[in-house]
Amino acid sequence: AKLTITPDDQTAVYTYSYNISEYTAVWSGLQGKDTGGEVGNLMFTIENYWQGQPVGRYKISAKITREGPKVGNYDITYAYGTFTVTPREVNLKWENTENRIAGDGKQVTATAGNIYSKGSDSVQVTVQGGGFSTPGRYTATAVKLTGTGAQNYQLPKNASTEYVIAQPQGGIFASMDASYTYGEQIKVQVSVPA
Repeated sequence: AKLTITPDDQTAVYTYSYNISEYTAVWSGLQGKDTGGEVGNLMFTIENYWQGQPVGRYKISAKITREGPKVGNYDITYAYGTFTVTPREVNLKWENTENRIAGDGKQVTATAGNIYSKGSDSVQVTVQGGGFSTPGRYTATAVKLTGTGAQNYQLPKNASTEYVIAQPQGGIFASMDASYTYGEQIKVQVSVPA
């Protein structure tokens, strides 16, 4: 009888470990009450893949490594399963979001965490809405990942942060652009913020 063995499709997050010894397959064409275990034990291989390979699809192949008592009853063919590597989610560390004062010249930025430490990945975050400098409440949003290996990562679902830019607190700011002689009347220009 014809028997086709097809590994079940599997998914793993970029660089996360996977347990290939727990993979399973579909045995199409088993006769009567025969089981896959009676035909043989399978060994699975993910072709051209090792931990750290980029996001994408890879073939899973299977092969009987130890024959069971019923292996002789079948003409066995093997099909491929698909091993899909999905992007790893970064976490965001926001900078310059607190204690902001109008005109402070700061830009809200974010750095990406949860980057694979054993590789050469160097991922930067592009932020929109982080350059405001006038008083108000604003939202900065991480919109894109760039750099080496960026295609293997994804932004989290919540990729925004709010920040507030305050008015400078009240006070008197004086500037004196003149020299004077002791006892002489002086003129001072004073600015009081609203």
